[in-house]
Amino acid sequence: MAADEALHFLNKATRDILFHWTKEDFGLKEAIFWSKDIDQYLRYSKIIGEIKKIKHPNNKKKLKILDVGAGGEGIAKFLKYSHELNKYNIYLFDKDAAALSKVKIATPIVSKEKRLPFADQEFDIVVSLDTLEHIPKEERAEFLNELKRVGNNILLHFVMHDPDHNFNGRDGDFKFNQWYLKMFKKEHSWTAEHLQIEPPTFSEIQLTMPDASITGTQNTDIWFKYLTFSSTPIIGFFTGFVFMLKWKKQFNYPPFHGCFVKSIKS
Repeated sequence: MAADEALHFLNKATRDILFHWTKEDFGLKEAIFWSKDIDQYLRYSKIIGEIKKIKHPNNKKKLKILDVGAGGEGIAKFLKYSHELNKYNIYLFDKDAAALSKVKIATPIVSKEKRLPFADQEFDIVVSLDTLEHIPKEERAEFLNELKRVGNNILLHFVMHDPDHNFNGRDGDFKFNQWYLKMFKKEHSWTAEHLQIEPPTFSEIQLTMPDASITGTQNTDIWFKYLTFSSTPIIGFFTGFVFMLKWKKQFNYPPFHGCFVKSIKS
């Protein structure tokens, strides 16, 4: 484990210096720099691909972006990989001050209030990745309405479970948590939290965001394969290459573990 952690640290340090995000696709350079973090790359890359399609009405002005539930440098770090960080004013919002304590490339904002401390339509883009599945069902509509209130364009990614619409994220989470428990003698913290909360459904999102497009991401079986492979010490560094050779072609077929929601007004 110590050797794996040391190699992972070296891989991330090298990535921060050499990696340049150019497209949403997962290719050879992504396999080299992101094999151990393939799940993170695939989620954020999807969001960045959409951000780059959005233009400010006045092209000379920077787009103002809010990342809700950032948990760190979030979307700012991925936009830095695109070498276009200077095109955006990025604000990172989280309830946990410790999560934002080391942020240097964006503006951190901490608040435990349910109402976001921003004016109506203050942001050109609001993103939130893998946050909705951690919010209790009775609070999710309020959360989504707050995102809509402060943002002009909304981009979301989260785990969804709705078998009638080809989403079985909860099944994937349960299977992965069982594997992790057997492998490491403890539960995977984030996945265990998913399982304690009723996951979002297709109809729930459609009711709150009727004009948004809702699409599936990450075939559940493939998601489980690359997540377990990447979580395994040492051999996890080869996950990206295995993904390209064996799993990539099946990646975008249902049933899905993740859900991508897009509400674009500009």
